[in-house]
Amino acid sequence: MIKTPLLNLIKELFPLQRYIISDGFDKALQKIRRHYPVKVFKVATGTKCWDWVIPKKWICKDGWIKDLKGRTYISFQTKPIHIVEYSHPINQIVSRKTLFEHLHTHPKNKQAIPYVYKFYDKTWGFCCSQKQKAKLVEKKYKVFINSGFRNGHLKIGEYFIKGQSNQIVVLAAHLCHPHTANDDLSGVAVGLEVMKKIEQMKKRKYSYLLLLVPETIGSIAWLNRKWHLRKSIIGGIFLEMLGQKRPYSLALSRQGNSMLDDLVSFVIKKQETKSLIKPFGEFILNDELEFNSPNINIPMLSLSRVFPRSSPKFPYPEYHTHLDSPDILCEKTLRRSCDAISEALWMFDNNITIKSKRKGQICLSNYGLYPIENAGLASKMIRFIAELDGQSSIFEISKKQNVDFRILKDISDKLVKNNLVKIVA
Repeated sequence: MIKTPLLNLIKELFPLQRYIISDGFDKALQKIRRHYPVKVFKVATGTKCWDWVIPKKWICKDGWIKDLKGRTYISFQTKPIHIVEYSHPINQIVSRKTLFEHLHTHPKNKQAIPYVYKFYDKTWGFCCSQKQKAKLVEKKYKVFINSGFRNGHLKIGEYFIKGQSNQIVVLAAHLCHPHTANDDLSGVAVGLEVMKKIEQMKKRKYSYLLLLVPETIGSIAWLNRKWHLRKSIIGGIFLEMLGQKRPYSLALSRQGNSMLDDLVSFVIKKQETKSLIKPFGEFILNDELEFNSPNINIPMLSLSRVFPRSSPKFPYPEYHTHLDSPDILCEKTLRRSCDAISEALWMFDNNITIKSKRKGQICLSNYGLYPIENAGLASKMIRFIAELDGQSSIFEISKKQNVDFRILKDISDKLVKNNLVKIVA
């Protein structure tokens, strides 16, 4: 089967102005639905979701900074990132001092234009590079932003795959953040591809749900409106910033001791030994915060490929700037991310705890199970069976004995088929 490059989807979505509630976000979902069976869940603007209220839809048509002679320095038409997202409209002559109070630059990179948003502040603002700012030497400037707010709907993409159980594993990524690709179109593309792999999984035990949300407010709205599903969700992974050539950075769930915590940690370390694994909140904090919140308590991990907080490059040099484009992403890295997550979820789905029905050692020869010509496999089977007291899962035994999970899964299947063990969890 020919694999369509994940970068193709990222490049298709990247030009859209995907503000948290906007026509651009809606168009992104429409494009995704051409390729994947994603449904759209809506929450009306103005809806109260616990402590939060869904903000209105933001529309920006134009914006610029000009001197009094009419010379343009910064323009929305040139780069939409120049306007602070959710800026209120303005058409005034302001002093250089006032302008600079509303002008954002990157603190480190002189070339970078930062991405800034003010969803809940009634203000206006512009973004530019330090070099552009240095050219603003006049005493007064004309500032203009043609923006507005309308009622509408916050929209969330839902990609659901039914399993034998009603228990749900959630994957999530945010589809907002216009002007940026690694944050988080990389997570969106990886999540969609992982779901395709899950669909190919035979006899799925669990159900799986991918959520494509506007960051923070999307997860809050979804949890608030789908509260009836909370007890069915057994865990999740937030996928973000997975497209650059760096080892994994895994922040465990707040609980830190779920089977998903252990499995994902194991798989990423196996694939990339330099991967970093830290407690909850030690890397980027995004929508996993909502799922892990008190009184919700859904263990959700956060998987990314960012620098640690101790690095001056944290989270990565192009973060929240116009430099975060598809050009900085690597197709092979995206694919490896898909492979690791898919492997961890396959193991999670197939991980069971079994208990021997026999007293003493099972005589494998009686059931045609003893591998006469494979002494190594025979040893693995005998050692595995010795652990079947119903206290440890296949994964836990595989780690203890340093034996590949798939080998023990195959042995387990044969023991279950011959009614030699019972599944206890």
